Amino acid sequence: MKIKQDQWKKTEPKTLDIQVKPNENKKPKIGNKIVISTKNTSNQTKLTMGTVIEINNDSFKIKTEEEIEENTELQYKITNNTPSIANPREKINNYIENNDLTNLVLEAGKLHGHICPMVVLGVKVGVDGLKQLEIDHQGMEDIIVLIETNSCFSDGIQLSTGCTFGNNALIYRDYGKTAATIIKRNEIAIRYNYKAYNYIEEEYPETHKLFEKVVKKREGTEKQQKQLQEKWRKIALEQLNKPIEELFKIEKTENTSHLNLPKKAPIFEDKYCNKCEEKIMAPKTTQKNGKTQCIPCSNTNYLQLDGSGLKEINK
Repeated sequence: MKIKQDQWKKTEPKTLDIQVKPNENKKPKIGNKIVISTKNTSNQTKLTMGTVIEINNDSFKIKTEEEIEENTELQYKITNNTPSIANPREKINNYIENNDLTNLVLEAGKLHGHICPMVVLGVKVGVDGLKQLEIDHQGMEDIIVLIETNSCFSDGIQLSTGCTFGNNALIYRDYGKTAATIIKRNEIAIRYNYKAYNYIEEEYPETHKLFEKVVKKREGTEKQQKQLQEKWRKIALEQLNKPIEELFKIEKTENTSHLNLPKKAPIFEDKYCNKCEEKIMAPKTTQKNGKTQCIPCSNTNYLQLDGSGLKEINK
């Protein structure tokens, strides 16, 4: 968008204050990346990047990477798919809306560390579930995912749905099944259960043998590990185009009462351990000799989620 010289000013060496009309539909959001083009009196064009740091009724401020000269002709363009503070999932939601599974899988790879078939399956399930529920998840327990495995599949689910342990929208039940139920609280639930159990073994027998050696038996060489990663990526990307109905048994229910869901996460009172003096959520304290202690200091059993699932660790 072209901006007249009287529509912008510098408030600091690298800060621009751009005036806009109240109904301007190009007005960005905080956090958006902006490409700024300037043309000086010698007709020389220069490009620099900026970030929106403040929004007002009739203006917004941009922090630029380089200082902009006064009295120059200025144009700006909001770059595609840049998140804002108000909606940090904007880029991911755009990918979901446009069914851009490839970019979603790349985002999931950032979280998971690599791209593999199960991560892709988690992404596909998350996208399909959100589309069927017709909702934009905001991380406020409006959408819940009940996950039945702690495998790679769960990372694809978390990335695509935005439901995580941290925002209390991910519930883990240690069933050991590649399955997940995407839930709109008190309204509707959709369960996806992976049914193509022998897909890789039957369609890619050599890759299956390599997986058995490298991952299951931990006997693969460095070269074989790289070979498996390459084959994994190839299979993963091929699954992007497979209809989800071929891969999963899908069951939709018009109520959620059968799922025995917890209420929204409570805010617990804080306590302090009498021994180490560290702060603890009240329900996780123990009483020893009449004194409040944390689990480690009281040397009591605790629950741990690791690669083998959820288990009690006996002290």
